[in-house]
Amino acid sequence: PENMRAALESVSERVVAAMLAGDPIIEDAPARALLKKQPSRKGMFVSIFDKKTRRLRGCMGSLVAQRANLYDEVTHWTTMALMHDTRTARP
Repeated sequence: PENMRAALESVSERVVAAMLAGDPIIEDAPARALLKKQPSRKGMFVSIFDKKTRRLRGCMGSLVAQRANLYDEVTHWTTMALMHDTRTARP
């Protein structure tokens, strides 16, 4: 559903913003609550693009679910994409 996509994007964007600023993550409570209720059943890939240049900053994921719920899955893969994708420069 559209609200699920919006929740995934909101959480991922907040993780990226916090990591780039070196600040703690400011939670989107409704998005977090929605995603925590959804068990992670499939793999997930997160691609992060620079909004100004539209260039890829990082992409990482798995074909198989790695975490218990979608919130944990998206925060994990967002962090991995931003910090560990060797194709792009680190923040």
